Amino acid sequence: SPFILHSSLFLCAQLTHLKLHQCGLPSLPVGFTGFPMLKVLKLGLVDFPENGESQLEAILVGSPLLETLNLHFVDVRGNDAYSNAWVIRGANLRSLTISSDFDYDWQVKELPCIDEVAIDVGNYVSNIKFRGFLASFAQVRKLSLCACYTSFTGGGLLETLPCTFDNLKSLTLWTHFYEMPAIVLTFCLLRNAPNLEELEITSSKYTMD
Repeated sequence: SPFILHSSLFLCAQLTHLKLHQCGLPSLPVGFTGFPMLKVLKLGLVDFPENGESQLEAILVGSPLLETLNLHFVDVRGNDAYSNAWVIRGANLRSLTISSDFDYDWQVKELPCIDEVAIDVGNYVSNIKFRGFLASFAQVRKLSLCACYTSFTGGGLLETLPCTFDNLKSLTLWTHFYEMPAIVLTFCLLRNAPNLEELEITSSKYTMD
């Protein structure tokens, strides 16, 4: 089991950068007010306690100046095999990276400044859910997407999106061309990025951090 950090971490209100790797977090202390000065939060292989999705959401809400958020194989399930729906939000968030083997029912709202997004999520179970997830980032200028998974779209074909990426200038895809879902998704994204200037496609899976 990972080393559990002391709860005094949550008293460091003057933090501007916080990077945690391969550890566990304790429960939030009573009266936790957030990290009001935090601008960069990077979590890699970090385990949250039970109801971890609520705890992570509370940290984000309590970090109003946050500009960069990296969630790299973060486990928010705690002792429960299933997680509850929770929201990634941030009025000043500009860069978001999500790498995960699990579908945590990610919901994205209130990201008016989001500019760069990198997504590597292996278990989105339906086209409908993934279409809505991508649409949350319709305004981004730079998008990196790993689409190497059969389960990425539930094995179906994602032929349409409910949005157009009008601001998208740079698109990076990690994909393959030996399964139809990945091929169709690639062309779907290209059709919905009319102002694209830079395109990079690699056929091998790459984990973004």
